[in-house]
Amino acid sequence: MLMRCAVRYYSRGGNTERVARAIAGELETDAYTTDTPLKEYADVLLVGSGMYAGHIDPHVKQFLEELDPKKTGKVAFFATSMTSGKKLDREVREILDRKGIPMEEETFHCRGRFLIFHISRPNRLDLRAARQFADRYREE
Repeated sequence: MLMRCAVRYYSRGGNTERVARAIAGELETDAYTTDTPLKEYADVLLVGSGMYAGHIDPHVKQFLEELDPKKTGKVAFFATSMTSGKKLDREVREILDRKGIPMEEETFHCRGRFLIFHISRPNRLDLRAARQFADRYREE
């Protein structure tokens, strides 16, 4: 049985958007930017951001800060960046902990294109891995 899932993301260069759309496609839902508030309850809210100056995007941070705990069962986080995304995981977890919203232990991260670095990323394999990450939320 498909869980009630929602996908929100913010993407400056298109990397995180590509991953969000792959995740949403796997879950048979739509991906919306963080400008679109969560209107209905979601068992799992999948939230994505790129890393900018070592932090999640301010749009994502604001979205998480304004998130209604009554509309969110738990959050699964995904990210794109030129480097490791582990710092992002901690930043998101701290915000959600303050709000009392659980966050999945396992997160998804892949490299993203930045200037001349990782030009072909996210690639076909990254998007397949993103769909596999999302697949765990297809069943209760």
